[in-house]
Amino acid sequence: GHRAAAKTGTSGSDRFDVRDAWTIGYTPHAVTAVWIGNTNNEPIGAGQSGTQLAAPIWNSFMTQYHANKQPLDFVRPSGIVDVEICADSGTRPGPDCANRRLEIFAEDQLPLDNGRDFIQNVPIDLWTNLRANDNCTESVYEAGFFTLLVFGNEEVLGRERQLAQAWLENTNGGRLWAEQRNIGLPLQLPPAQACDENTPRPEISITQPQANDEIIGTVDVRGSVSAPNYAGYQVEFGLGSNPGGWGMV
Repeated sequence: GHRAAAKTGTSGSDRFDVRDAWTIGYTPHAVTAVWIGNTNNEPIGAGQSGTQLAAPIWNSFMTQYHANKQPLDFVRPSGIVDVEICADSGTRPGPDCANRRLEIFAEDQLPLDNGRDFIQNVPIDLWTNLRANDNCTESVYEAGFFTLLVFGNEEVLGRERQLAQAWLENTNGGRLWAEQRNIGLPLQLPPAQACDENTPRPEISITQPQANDEIIGTVDVRGSVSAPNYAGYQVEFGLGSNPGGWGMV
């Protein structure tokens, strides 16, 4: 038979709102694309897909087109390389990746490094739990979150995150997959929003004692604090300009 490669696709907001169905594929002899949809972008039917609608047409056409042609092998073009990846994420394998394989890449579009795996350390603003950036630099910590290695607008990303989260948390197969990869459940997803110039910031000041004051005996500590969702405070002290530990006042 003839060697062939093909990809199906379906577009729409969800499986009940399908707008397009397509299949594109090729052999050493020909490239063929099939698109099914309405010119006014009206839905084509709930539950439809590229596999159901476009793929049979693609298969029928390509079968007839190749009926009298000699089967050929694909010839690898220049600029194509084999690179080892982590099969679970598609990134370069890190030390904890147990499932590896070789994959084909264009040499100018190599896989992401292993720092872009499913679990990523994300800087978080302590006060708002938003992603930290230049608008909130004074109280930042890093936390590990599960993330998807997909690209697109936020609507697409949000939908894909929900589907992945539902599979991992609510199905036996998903829970087993997560357990085998040491992914904790329920998933900790990173916040979608980041700090901006209007993000409320805490205002903290200690008016007594002041910086570089020498203190002896009982010390009266005075100050003020104002912060988003402020509920209380805790004062700690350390010895020297670079304390090795802290104690509560």
